[in-house]
Amino acid sequence: MNSTSYTYQPLLPGANCIRLLRLLPGEPAEKLQCELFNYQIRNNQTSCLYEALSYVWGDPTEKNDICIDSKQFAITSNLAAAFYRLRDPSLPRLLWVDAICINQADLEERENQVQFMSVIYSCASRVVVWLGEGCPQSNQACRLIIEAADASQRAEETTRPGEENAIIALLRRPWFYRVWVLQEVAMARFTLLLCGDFQMTAHEFSSGLRQFRHEYDQEKTIVSTIESVVYLLEWQPRGGNLGSKLLPLSELIDIFHHRQATDIRDKVYALYGMSTDMMDTRSLQVNYQKPWSTLFKDLAQYSFGEKVHVTI
Repeated sequence: MNSTSYTYQPLLPGANCIRLLRLLPGEPAEKLQCELFNYQIRNNQTSCLYEALSYVWGDPTEKNDICIDSKQFAITSNLAAAFYRLRDPSLPRLLWVDAICINQADLEERENQVQFMSVIYSCASRVVVWLGEGCPQSNQACRLIIEAADASQRAEETTRPGEENAIIALLRRPWFYRVWVLQEVAMARFTLLLCGDFQMTAHEFSSGLRQFRHEYDQEKTIVSTIESVVYLLEWQPRGGNLGSKLLPLSELIDIFHHRQATDIRDKVYALYGMSTDMMDTRSLQVNYQKPWSTLFKDLAQYSFGEKVHVTI
């Protein structure tokens, strides 16, 4: 691998330009090799041939080096694990991955691309959710959920000792608490969930998980997680059109305020793209140079009126 670090080239002019990552084929033990290129989403284009990845970055101190266009590029270990899981031994795979396809060091590009993410996810052929690497407990949870989705009588049974803990542990993985996944999954035309070697469609996961809802009445956080996940996965539009399912930004923030984000401003910006306000010319604009205190005031005045006085 060339020791020179990868340097971003500017996106091509045009509001609909993104970068796509071509994950090159390879054997399990081989280094991750990729190519990054510009791609134009045409107006009125409803489906593209790339897959959009939904994941959590993971521990920023745990890094893996991959090769992009023969240059070195550092990514988190969790993203590297996702790539190893997704890589095909003989065919390239086209992906959109925020940590790579957006130049995170370029604030202006980041702002523009964040405003376009609802289009990016809705135009993808499918959204692939990476829940993380497998372990005995997550393997057990995935088997239970798949069995519950396949067998209607599972709803009448109770879990055996240890099964409840396996599902709780799976639902406590960071992906279920990240604010950005709301937009990523809500805008998807089709969703595939991966956890280690297991894979499930959104329908399998939500219908299987729903069977366990009544068994966690004492675990309010888990019940809330189950309900929000089932709601999101079953809420998915056909053809990427949310239509009347959109809610105002203020309502979405009220519902999902507990979701986590590395940048507190993303608690607003992540929900903006799946709200009715994204079509309002008076609405908030994504601006990462704006401090949180100013954004909070703007949000309050936009939601409740210009005459609202906000003190922080």
